[in-house]
Amino acid sequence: MPNNQVARDGQIVPTGADGHCPNCQASMWEYLYKLDVLHVLLLTAMAKNIKERMVQGMDFTLANQVHVPSLPVSHGTKCRTTQAAKFGLVVKLKGKGSRGVWAITRRGFDGLSGRPVPSLVKVFRNKIEERYSDRTTFPEAKLVHCEQVEAAIMRKKDPKRDHRKDLEDYQPEDWYAIAGVHEGAML
Repeated sequence: MPNNQVARDGQIVPTGADGHCPNCQASMWEYLYKLDVLHVLLLTAMAKNIKERMVQGMDFTLANQVHVPSLPVSHGTKCRTTQAAKFGLVVKLKGKGSRGVWAITRRGFDGLSGRPVPSLVKVFRNKIEERYSDRTTFPEAKLVHCEQVEAAIMRKKDPKRDHRKDLEDYQPEDWYAIAGVHEGAML
């Protein structure tokens, strides 16, 4: 990170500035997003929805149009859709009647099946500035979260978020078939 910048809670802002352009007052904040357990929870909830709809006989392309606000996950998890899009894991559907509808991309299914996906991305004014070469897997993100929760408990502190129970069902093997069978037919 250059010397003239300071990182705060995933944000990078020029040192000494208030985070706004002195000329036009536009935001000068850059955001560093790191793939975490909430991204994993979002994609697993979306994928379960897709699988349920396919079992009911729906075509994969239609089933992959998931209305995220109606998923049975926390509000914080639902709010990770934009960040997940910056990682290339999901894409927002556009058009009439598609408010809140997102689809999992090939990279998203790769992540679900345990393959490496980007772990860090820098965004400025809602545009990707830099894609880092760092990679991680969803099982690694799950493991990091579980270790953080257990470390907090060992220090006799209440963890801020404990999603271990929500993650019990996630197994990468469950998503090999859906990712492989529908190769090339994501949207």
